[in-house]
Amino acid sequence: MTVAAQPCTTPNRATGVGVVVGDGLVATAAHTVDEPLRLLTVDGAPARLLALDARTDLAVLAAPQARGTVELTTAAGSGPAVVALVGSELPVQITSTGPLVVNDVTDGERHRRDVHQFAPGVDAGSSGAPLLDGDGRLLGIVVLDAADEAYAVTATELRAVLSAPRSEGLPAPGDCPG
Repeated sequence: MTVAAQPCTTPNRATGVGVVVGDGLVATAAHTVDEPLRLLTVDGAPARLLALDARTDLAVLAAPQARGTVELTTAAGSGPAVVALVGSELPVQITSTGPLVVNDVTDGERHRRDVHQFAPGVDAGSSGAPLLDGDGRLLGIVVLDAADEAYAVTATELRAVLSAPRSEGLPAPGDCPG
């Protein structure tokens, strides 16, 4: 699914990818949707922010048109892992799984998150894409990309964000200051 977010401060849209994690729920990378927005859509339909977790760089969106779910897993199944992009899949090799400490540009804090590191990397605009095992189960959500390697926050971290209370005081699309 394509996630598009137009910040209040710029005419340019940030785009990323999302994955349906339940009826009406889409998970994506938080840095795609983490500032006051003029517009937020999933596959061109209006969406709104339900939860945002700076530590993991994950966000949960309400997207009424999103139907279905994906099974979350902590262990790769049979076959190669893939990053599911809009309209294509990229076979990848998971090279390690474990903690990663990042300096978050959103809140200026250092955060530890559990990630899968994989190669090759993914192109810009792939943030929020699902990392799937060979059986189509969700291993993680892509949050950091580079030419040679990339990182996906694990399904365990996503499960915690999905089960946490919804974030309070999140701006609705169109709540631009001034």
